[in-house]
Amino acid sequence: MKIGIITDAIDDGTAGIATYVRNLVEELHNLDKKNEYYLIHNKLNKDYIYKNKNEIIIPIRNIPFAREFRKLIEIPFRLKNHKLDIVHETAQIGPFLFPTKYKKITTICDLVPLVVPETQPKFSVVHHKFALPIISKRTDKIITISESTKRDVNKKLNIDKEKITVTLLAANKSFKPVKSKQVLKKNNLKENYILCVGTLEPRKNIIGVVKAFSKVLKNNPTEHLLIVGRKGWKYQEIFKLVKTKKLENKITFLENIETKDLPALYAHAKMFVYPSLYEGFGLPPLEAMSCKCPVITSNNSSLPEVVKDAAILITPRNTKQLQLSMELLITNKHLRTKLIKAGIKQAKKFSWKETARQTLKIYNSLKVNNIQTAGA
Repeated sequence: MKIGIITDAIDDGTAGIATYVRNLVEELHNLDKKNEYYLIHNKLNKDYIYKNKNEIIIPIRNIPFAREFRKLIEIPFRLKNHKLDIVHETAQIGPFLFPTKYKKITTICDLVPLVVPETQPKFSVVHHKFALPIISKRTDKIITISESTKRDVNKKLNIDKEKITVTLLAANKSFKPVKSKQVLKKNNLKENYILCVGTLEPRKNIIGVVKAFSKVLKNNPTEHLLIVGRKGWKYQEIFKLVKTKKLENKITFLENIETKDLPALYAHAKMFVYPSLYEGFGLPPLEAMSCKCPVITSNNSSLPEVVKDAAILITPRNTKQLQLSMELLITNKHLRTKLIKAGIKQAKKFSWKETARQTLKIYNSLKVNNIQTAGA
């Protein structure tokens, strides 16, 4: 079969989705020697072409709503020339608004704009409300990255559960409990900080972390908070709060951190806090556990499914609960050790090879016996 995978997430560096797509492509290359793969993206990105000879470059035009036009209109039109059997959209809204001859697979990583719309720009909410229900019904198979998201898709989009397959994610192999004084020195850090990793946006609840940390400091004045992540929607509110509470000397922000340095940042941390309001999966807690860093995270969406009993679960909007959990890990060495051991064990249950194996099984299930599809 000729299988096209839309890999825009890597071109655009879209956080966790980019990690998912990059690992999926690499593991499929290692696993599957029978099917022919085509990588469909918006620019040539040589660092993730895994000996793949079939690159379909469809650039983003300089016109209004260029990304939406390209994804929904231009890609289906351009793919007619390639006579693909399957096209896999790996990031929610794919080129499936209109009928096509190729089989269609959509990975829905999360339903953030539909479940917690207050945390997203209005255009994203409207876009998802309009396009996603249509695309979901016209897609032959839907992949979700957690059982939680599968339930959301079933409920919010009214999609039969039989049409949905869960393929869990994993932490990259680079996430190991290896410390590096060089990484600390390069980023002007001292070890044993409290760590938070995530885009600076309302959904990640960084505001809640800052509020809880400010209260932690009253009884633990030597603690320091490190926040790692790029600036997202409404990021300014976070910096305003830090300034209002006069925490500039107690909180460090790192935006342009090299991916290879992230494992060391986890390994040197006293704890990892991740009180997100909603996640489709939640890779950072898994990464932290892989690096022997005890985790505090939310009791909602997919996060309990990912961490099980290897983390402290809190109600994300409950600042007091988050504060007390942080203070507990500061003072209770036995609990820290217990969570570290449980975290390592839990993280080992996830594998990118298994993600690819399950995805390949979905591809093969769509193969029509002795019939070659004629293209888009």
